[in-house]
Amino acid sequence: MQDTPIIEAFLISRRLESTREYSKRIIEFLRSNTTSENSGWVRTKDLKEAIVPQIIPNDSSFFKLLEDMEQYQVIEKKTFKKEIPSKGRSPTYYRLKSNNLLSFQGDLSRLHKEREELLSQSPEELVNRIGEITIEKLELELRLDIAIKLLQEAGITPDEIEKEVRELTE
Repeated sequence: MQDTPIIEAFLISRRLESTREYSKRIIEFLRSNTTSENSGWVRTKDLKEAIVPQIIPNDSSFFKLLEDMEQYQVIEKKTFKKEIPSKGRSPTYYRLKSNNLLSFQGDLSRLHKEREELLSQSPEELVNRIGEITIEKLELELRLDIAIKLLQEAGITPDEIEKEVRELTE
């Protein structure tokens, strides 16, 4: 798979050949462990077990490299809260920024499969499905309205946030 310009620029920015190699191996691992089910998210623990010390000699170099890759927007990070409070850190996941395209591909194949299933249904089944989808849509609209009201009560204007996000991502 061809590296994106961001990945290429990041690799060029690394001074040491060993650091470039470490970065490539992290990228390869994230790519090879990407599926439509996980949308590219790989748990840090799994990544670390595969990379340290076999490829990267120590934890500090590994975590510093992940931090650099995140700052350079090669990868993105996601931390989940623990369902049951316990000792230790919350699970953290990473994925390549370019994997967003892969998750769209997974979504498209899922939508295509759903479409094929719908086309094979009887008119009565389709009417029932339309009713289910209408209810789901109404529930989502209600949740969105509640979220907007909560943001407004907190003094946050959703339109301003959307504008800021668009400015940051353009």
